[in-house]
Amino acid sequence: MSQWNAPNLIAAIDESKGMTEKGYTFLDRDQKELFLSWDGLRAEAMKRAAHFRKYGLKKGDRVAMVLPDGEDFVPTFLGAVWAGLVPVPLYPPLSLGKLDSYRDTMVAVLSKAEPTYLVTLSKMQQVLWAGLTHVKSLKGVITAEELKGPAPEGVSQDPAQVTDDDLAFLQFTSGSTSTPKGVAVTHGNLRANAHAIMVDGLKSDSATDHGVSWLPLYHDMGLIGFVIAPMFHKVAVTFIPTMAFVRSATLWFETIHRVRGTITFAPNFAYALATKRTKPEQLARWDLSCV
Repeated sequence: MSQWNAPNLIAAIDESKGMTEKGYTFLDRDQKELFLSWDGLRAEAMKRAAHFRKYGLKKGDRVAMVLPDGEDFVPTFLGAVWAGLVPVPLYPPLSLGKLDSYRDTMVAVLSKAEPTYLVTLSKMQQVLWAGLTHVKSLKGVITAEELKGPAPEGVSQDPAQVTDDDLAFLQFTSGSTSTPKGVAVTHGNLRANAHAIMVDGLKSDSATDHGVSWLPLYHDMGLIGFVIAPMFHKVAVTFIPTMAFVRSATLWFETIHRVRGTITFAPNFAYALATKRTKPEQLARWDLSCV
């Protein structure tokens, strides 16, 4: 049973200090691993918070995020929260052929969210910015590459002070059935949700449990279920790139087998897809009894 009782996500990040044995592991598209311990995630959050503050961002300001990869997304999201900002996670463009439609949707969403800056990859900066000049609140783009650099000197890395009623982030629906709608999620909401998932539901144990996820981090199932709730309750997670799962669905079960994952969840279609693509020799080799 979980022993962690942080009052908010910032406190949950802060209590990670000195915890170097476990944390989050990010697979890249070539299946190479990047491991960030709980202590490492805290250090990254502090550093990125300083970068944000260098731009004059202050508590309550909103920051849009278009970051496809977990190794960029997770530390940046945590850094924004550490600084007291309100991240607005958004889905990345899926193909160059639909960029005009994508930018139209982004303009509609960002006009509602009113972020001060957009965080994205440098290779996406020009493509996105060209279509977002109509968003009046946006002052510019901060690249993920810049946030990886050393913390700017003389800028505070202290955690923001928040209450249960303060906004933690804005969650927008995908817009697949209607115009995207925003949901305001407070720090109190997150703490209660994390407890319901990790304690009441999964009865997780930080000493033995290990999550495995390919879910998009801009959706609540991936973000709350595998980033925020495990951070509160110190459950290690291995993240598979979403597009890697799309290309090879059996990578999900392969990773569970390899890392001895105990926790995973996804929509029904994902189980059907992975099962359909599984070959008899894979099934014979895998041991999924750990789940």
